[in-house]
Amino acid sequence: MKAKARIILGLIFILFFAVSAFCTVHSIGIIGSPINVGEAPLGLAYDSSKGEIFVANSGSGTVSVISDSNDTVIHTITLPAGSYPEGVAYDSGRGEIIVTDFSNWAVYVINDTDYSVVKTLSIELPIGVCYDSGKGEIFVTSVGTSLVYVINDTTDKQITTVDVGFWPHGLAYDSAMGEIFVAEENSVQGAGSVAVINDTTNSVVASVTMNNNPWKLAYDSGKGEIFVSSYTGTGSDVWVISDGTNAAANTVIDTIPLPNGNGGYDFAYDSGKGEVFLSNAGASKVYAISDTTNAVVGSVTLPVLSGPVPLAYDPAMSEIFVGDQGSNQVSILSDSPPLAPPAIENSP
Repeated sequence: MKAKARIILGLIFILFFAVSAFCTVHSIGIIGSPINVGEAPLGLAYDSSKGEIFVANSGSGTVSVISDSNDTVIHTITLPAGSYPEGVAYDSGRGEIIVTDFSNWAVYVINDTDYSVVKTLSIELPIGVCYDSGKGEIFVTSVGTSLVYVINDTTDKQITTVDVGFWPHGLAYDSAMGEIFVAEENSVQGAGSVAVINDTTNSVVASVTMNNNPWKLAYDSGKGEIFVSSYTGTGSDVWVISDGTNAAANTVIDTIPLPNGNGGYDFAYDSGKGEVFLSNAGASKVYAISDTTNAVVGSVTLPVLSGPVPLAYDPAMSEIFVGDQGSNQVSILSDSPPLAPPAIENSP
């Protein structure tokens, strides 16, 4: 009888966790009211030393600075006339913000203490930007050309350029491998690739062929993987690339279908949850993707999302900041833990 009781208890134990796993729902909550910023926010970056979010407002030629302690705009940086700021990256080594200006063919280096522009670099059609903490370098894509510019962040001078292919756009720095991943669109719809740059030699060491136009990327340090979106393409998949040293290195190891036919735009990697957040203006949603299962595990619907929707993750507050061009606002989402599973008797 005792053995039989143990078997029954074991089965109940297994059933409980199976049902719990099935019924657990990821909760992403909207925090407070949206924050008014400049016109058409197109880029976001989190400054870990200041606890601030920098917002590139492409329509007004400004950069808004949001404090994550009170969720208010504490400063507005006015850029030169005619500016169209888009890409933003935080340089933790120097305490600086790097902003690309597509219209003026310029890259601005901004001090995060007094918010002054300390350097202006001339780069043709700059758009994407990322910071390489291992080398103390800035990588900038030149859209419309085939080049990625490499800048030393101590001297603020160009080191070299790397020819990667047609229409380079989004970038992601892989700290484990010392590599930069670059999304390259193609002149032919439904094509494109992701170039892999070694930051020691500043040369392309691999190219990953995609079946749709790649746009933005995120590096998942917990899994050693790169997530790739397609904003301009017709597909609705997210691609996952392995960055390892085995046979699967620099290959697509998984595709993640989105719940609708609209391609995603920007990513934010949540190191605390092991999740990747993806914006989708077509559905007015932000999706949460588990990097364990490579599946969408939750979503939040915002009142209005239009145009490319930039994201930034704030690990200190466990929050995701979401820019919206249509409303000229930034919303804040919580990456709160999954809801508790229901009791067995209420389970399906």
